[in-house]
Amino acid sequence: MKLLLCIDDTDNLESIGTGEVLENLCEDLKERGLGTGGFVTRHQLYIHEDIAYTSHNSSMCTAVTADDPEALVAFSRSYMDTSCAAGSDPGLCVLKLTEGEEYLPLKEFGQKAKVAVVKKQDAYDLAKTYEGSLWLSEHGGTGDGVIGAIAGIGLRLTGMDGRIKGKIIPEVDGEVLTVGEYMKKYAIEQVVDENGAAVPKEDQLRFFEATKAVFMNSLVTSTVKKEDGYWVPDRKKLKKRGQ
Repeated sequence: MKLLLCIDDTDNLESIGTGEVLENLCEDLKERGLGTGGFVTRHQLYIHEDIAYTSHNSSMCTAVTADDPEALVAFSRSYMDTSCAAGSDPGLCVLKLTEGEEYLPLKEFGQKAKVAVVKKQDAYDLAKTYEGSLWLSEHGGTGDGVIGAIAGIGLRLTGMDGRIKGKIIPEVDGEVLTVGEYMKKYAIEQVVDENGAAVPKEDQLRFFEATKAVFMNSLVTSTVKKEDGYWVPDRKKLKKRGQ
């Protein structure tokens, strides 16, 4: 079955980032036969003086395939208890996906957490709506990370939020390939222009510098723009930590 797993506020300024915590958790889940994770999406939340965060206030989410969600949740909770950084306020959320469910309250909560201060009790009240298929827990400190954890689930469900963790780096600087070849070579599911329109797979693309994919239309997406007759992947400045 398919699940979403999201964590938030697991780090401090000297520790590994939350994204690496989630990747390490997924590696342990796979080694124990408890679940197989996919790519990680980073979801930016509200920056405000009333919200404690380490550097960017973002949560990290991944999709997991698992046979026993309760065993996965139990191990993930134990992992969070022992693997998060000192001084952090970790939160964990796991959602068992149900086909045909729209999850509007979760999506709305995620969108609200991007623009407003929300409270921990709001997160727990929302979790009750999905009792039996959603697990929400705190693992130290104030536990306020549950807010970002459940918000990240909601944002991932929209299919239109977040950057994919990790850089896409050209094998050869300035290599020229068709858009279709670029997609196949670098595991991209969709290439769109600056207006969000799909770019034809036969068009020519030149790949100069490291880029990042985004989560759009529930697909791993590369955004491109035209330069000197070629499509060129987005070259926005990349953060060094937590991406």
